[in-house]
Amino acid sequence: MRPGSTPLGVDGDTAGAEGLNRLTDAVAAILDTGGDVDVVTARIAAAMADELQRPDLLPLFTGRRKSFAAYVDPLRHFIVHCSVHGPGHLTEAHDHGEAWAVYGVLRGSSRYRRFRRSDDVAPGTATLVCERDDELVPGQTDVVAPGYVHLIGNETDEPAWNVVVRPRPIEEVWRRRYDLDSGAYVIHPGSLPDGVEAPSA
Repeated sequence: MRPGSTPLGVDGDTAGAEGLNRLTDAVAAILDTGGDVDVVTARIAAAMADELQRPDLLPLFTGRRKSFAAYVDPLRHFIVHCSVHGPGHLTEAHDHGEAWAVYGVLRGSSRYRRFRRSDDVAPGTATLVCERDDELVPGQTDVVAPGYVHLIGNETDEPAWNVVVRPRPIEEVWRRRYDLDSGAYVIHPGSLPDGVEAPSA
């Protein structure tokens, strides 16, 4: 077992370790092989889809009511995040700056909306057009490309369990939050270390 491979199970147990290890081994191999963003994320999505067909990741979520980091790779720094979205959950529209993300639904269903951002109409104000609005069910995945504006919601009466792979922890990624009505956006205040300036929008 690689360092860091043991998931952060409830009460320190290792529930879900088998499925998590297969997924993280696959992601590590894909990143080591390399390729452009589209190739890498497509391969990770395929590996995740295979793992979502098995029941081995389900114990990771058992007893959990909040989202959590299941694994951070000590060498490559990618992260596997487990998202627990209760009924009515809705994220704000946001992007992940220059970072990609691969999402997969393990249980329940999640609504994924994607927006095309065109040229800013004024400083700090973008034009957003919804170009995808999908309801994902268990076994399905979605890739968010760098800079792509999106939001995720749970419009059902049951919790939704999602698995997310990112190239590094979200706290290390500068990102923007958007107001869908006005198009106004700001750099997420928690996404940059002290003294580090955000890239120009």
